[in-house]
Amino acid sequence: WVNNAGINVIKPALELSPEEWVQVIETNLNGCFYGAQAAGRYMVPRRSGVIIQIGSIIGEVGLPRRAPYTTAKHGLIGLTKVLATEWARDNVRVVCLDPGYVATGLAIKSQARGGAFTAADIERRTPMGRLAEPVEVARVAVFLASDDASYITGSHITVDGGWVAYGGW
Repeated sequence: WVNNAGINVIKPALELSPEEWVQVIETNLNGCFYGAQAAGRYMVPRRSGVIIQIGSIIGEVGLPRRAPYTTAKHGLIGLTKVLATEWARDNVRVVCLDPGYVATGLAIKSQARGGAFTAADIERRTPMGRLAEPVEVARVAVFLASDDASYITGSHITVDGGWVAYGGW
């Protein structure tokens, strides 16, 4: 089971409306909770399963002008840990995959709309000097879902070319 939800509102926290805050939290955090809960209701009685929450590197840092998104993705890491500890004895693993910036049209358009930085800025800031290819993130998800990762639960795995490790801009 894979939970993947991601909408964003890019603006200063003082300018956010209550509706914008709720929409992002409802989609990015609550939606993943409800999806995981539904999957858990199926997996726990069968004593087998893997739930992969798709988080973000932003769940590991604070990024200005992204308060609801950052809050939701931090919360997703916490939710992953809670569910993993609740369901581990039932052989249900829960992990969070935190991709960095991925070379997709949606990601690049989203950054352009926010006006904060461009794909070239991200490449310069990322130690590996590029955005991830979608297949690089997919391979990690396949690994996490496999028996090769049978002792991994409650963890968040970062696939970001060193972005989080590097720190600041």
